[in-house]
Amino acid sequence: MRNALPLLGRGPVMTLNPDVVWTGPNPLAALADAWRDDMHALLALVPLEGATARIGAGDFALDQDGRISRKGDFVYAGAQIIRPDLLDDIPEKVFSLNRLWDLMIAQGSAFGMIHKGGWCDVGRPDAIPLAETLLHG
Repeated sequence: MRNALPLLGRGPVMTLNPDVVWTGPNPLAALADAWRDDMHALLALVPLEGATARIGAGDFALDQDGRISRKGDFVYAGAQIIRPDLLDDIPEKVFSLNRLWDLMIAQGSAFGMIHKGGWCDVGRPDAIPLAETLLHG
């Protein structure tokens, strides 16, 4: 993302993970509808129990105001709107977006929105039949 800033500009940007499948409402349209100027990040989330092919625990908790914190029952669904402003605070050239999210969580400016549809992680070959079932079911 940092390398793309000259093309993207400093405003909020949308990102998508290429290894997930969604059903239901378009996650980018839902994020755009829910976006507010006080947010630095708005992540699409799915409940852990509805996260098809997910291995491991949840990523985030969600409070009553929609703010996220670590270690909860929600999984990052692979779609977000994020402001790149805080990239300047991370000195490493290569890093996980988790570093950026942690800065935003500490500031109280990272939010989550529950995706109202199906979701499947297709980052492994054994998950493809599960995704096909989700799409055709």
